[in-house]
Order: sequence, then C-alpha cells, then structure tokens
Amino acid sequence: MNVVEFAVYNIETGEILRTGSCPENMVSIQARRELKEEVVIGSADQSAHHVVNGKLTLLPDDVAFRRKNRPEEGLFSWDHLKGAWVDRRSDHERATAQRKKLLGQISALEQKQARSLRELATGRGNQADAKKRLEDLDDQIAALRLQLPEV
Repeated sequence: MNVVEFAVYNIETGEILRTGSCPENMVSIQARRELKEEVVIGSADQSAHHVVNGKLTLLPDDVAFRRKNRPEEGLFSWDHLKGAWVDRRSDHERATAQRKKLLGQISALEQKQARSLRELATGRGNQADAKKRLEDLDDQIAALRLQLPEV
C-alpha cells in the first residue's frame, strides 16, 4: 500500500489548513466536507502554498513572506485574493481588544509614575530626574488616553 503526502484546504479560500501523509486509500477521509474542506495529494508547505482550482500552487515570494508573518493579535485568516491577512473580528471586538491593550500600557506607565512619586516623596534619587520622568509619563499617558476607542 502506497503512503502519500496530502494537504487539506478550505475550498472557498484555497488556504491549506493542515498537511500529512497516509495510505493512499485513506486520503479521501482526511477532509471534513461539512467544514468546507477538501484534500489534494502532494507535498505542501502551509506558509508557501495554497490551492487554486484543486491544484497546489506556490505563493509569490512577497505573499509567502506576508503569509509567514501572521499578526499575533486578532482573529485573522488568509485572504488569497488580497494576498494578505484579514482580521475577521467585528468592529466592536477590535475596539474592545484595542482598548484592553491601551489600558494595559497605561497601567504599566502608571506603575512607573508611582515609583517616581515615591522617589519625590522620600527625597531619594535625583529629584529633577524624577520630576522630568513624571512629566514624560504624564504626556505618554495622555497620548494613550486620546487613542482609547469607545466601546
């Protein structure tokens, strides 16, 4: 019995979802058709190939580079027509995530402020430097607060 390599892909986008190898007579059961998956025989690299008209196709180098560099945050899926990652979250979900990220940055800056305030209150360290750091931190926090989206 021959063992063959295969790729399972999304029939709507051509995105390769997973790859593997199995006996040739088991290839057809690798895809979950209820999830709009199909299978193609061949050796594929998920970051460098996609499927067009049922055939494995090598992505252009610039598209392959973008494909390998998936954004870390968000619900991204690869859009083969655009050759780019597309964030599938709703506007509200994106705004909520952005707000959470900015609030985390503000919180970290406020902790730095607290350290500088302790230095000023105790008279320890360089007082002029502590005041300058507080001013800089205030400016950074104000700039971040202006970016906070409404949710």
